[in-house]
Amino acid sequence: MERALRSISSPTNQKLGSPTNPRFASPKSKKKSRESMANKATDESVKVAIRIRPLGSNSSNENLTRAFRAGNNSVIEDSKKEYNYDNVFGEDADTTQIYSELVKDIVSSVSNDGLNGTIFTYGQTSSGKTFTMQGIHETEGLIQYAGRDIFKTIEQQMDANSESAVKVSYVEIYNEELRDLLSDKRKSNPSSLVIREDRKGIIAIENLKQVAVRNLDQLMQVFRVGEANKSMGSTKMNDRSSRSHAILQITVEKKTTFNAPSEDCSDEKENNELASPKKNSYVVKTSSTLNLVDLAGSESVRLTGATGQQKKEGGMINQR
Repeated sequence: MERALRSISSPTNQKLGSPTNPRFASPKSKKKSRESMANKATDESVKVAIRIRPLGSNSSNENLTRAFRAGNNSVIEDSKKEYNYDNVFGEDADTTQIYSELVKDIVSSVSNDGLNGTIFTYGQTSSGKTFTMQGIHETEGLIQYAGRDIFKTIEQQMDANSESAVKVSYVEIYNEELRDLLSDKRKSNPSSLVIREDRKGIIAIENLKQVAVRNLDQLMQVFRVGEANKSMGSTKMNDRSSRSHAILQITVEKKTTFNAPSEDCSDEKENNELASPKKNSYVVKTSSTLNLVDLAGSESVRLTGATGQQKKEGGMINQR
């Protein structure tokens, strides 16, 4: 499982004076803010982790042996070759452990620090990517754990000087087309969405539907609507195979009013965008997004038995 840890680029629609732009911090806090940002920059990275899934119910042949086993943050092949990764989770590891050790700090950076973060699940078809991302039946996935922590953080930080909102969007990349899984017009007109960059350098998807949610239950309801619209199929390797790459975006928007020291009044007067009706105060707005990406599994036509449209889909999936 692959993860991209915290984008250090400015969050979408971020305003001047946000935690990642300490221009309007008080003189005493400017040095501290710059040091904090420098420390965060050194933590930015892409980390790769492996989750080894148990043999499935269709692999119960007693003559089968495991070619790979988990070592100390490594995968050992036939007890000879060893491959090192940032994290390796063996067959006995559950998704709770993976979330705590690998994902939780990314979610915290989104909900607390106003930074973007991305989680990828990547691998062969039927390797457990979707199980890890969204769980099954009573077993929760990374989506549920992340959503719960985001709303918990918002509740803990709620006070008279702050406002927060959470919005959800869900898209799929099917045969190289970007589709909105939450659009009311999707079934009648499943047209491809367009990605553009505006004059401020912000990259966004045109006409993408975002749904405001107030708790985990509402988030999961929206997610299930998108899942019902996602392109799925059945192959010899997987009874329920994703035929597209799916991206669930959870955006956290915050607006906080701070009381500024008297020496910052000049800054406030010079910048109407930040000025507040209250004397000696300023407003900080941030928008940060957690991207949860469930990539469709790479396929071998020889093993999946795909023909026709499914063969075309598999070819597109393998191009990523």
